[in-house]
Amino acid sequence: MADCPFHWRLEAFHDGELGAQASREMESHLEMCPDCAASLEELRRMTRRFDSLKEERLTADELAAMHAAVDASPGAGRSSIFRIAVVLTGLAASVLIIGATWLRELPSTSSSPRRVVVLPAAAPAWERVAMTLQTYPLPQRPWQRRPGPALADSRLADWMLQDLKVPDEKR
Repeated sequence: MADCPFHWRLEAFHDGELGAQASREMESHLEMCPDCAASLEELRRMTRRFDSLKEERLTADELAAMHAAVDASPGAGRSSIFRIAVVLTGLAASVLIIGATWLRELPSTSSSPRRVVVLPAAAPAWERVAMTLQTYPLPQRPWQRRPGPALADSRLADWMLQDLKVPDEKR
């Protein structure tokens, strides 16, 4: 029966929810498939049992007694409202924390390019010139002289800067 492709349509057929063509197909299938026919009969038998039940109305006294029993039960009244408020507050805090964490981890969508900050003092002179197009002034007096490699590095940087400058006539 579970392998039958018509099995899922039994309840719709029983409730009269199928169209005319689908109902005719289902009726012809029921004649050939004993499993589906047995399932449909079980559905009909259960429906008849529920239809035979009598709907009973509560009297006003029974309804009042039921309300009194609910009101007298432990946890009724204001304490249950506070309990619900505590649970909802905890849920809201959880959503806030998870949302903030998610937004923090979200990659940036800004259209402006990211800038790289290079500290000129941390880089060699040639790299400083390439990044800032500025050099430190070359030492002029003997007491301002740097050790040999630093002076050579400054001269290389100065030479690079001179080569990178645009002549006034091309501006």
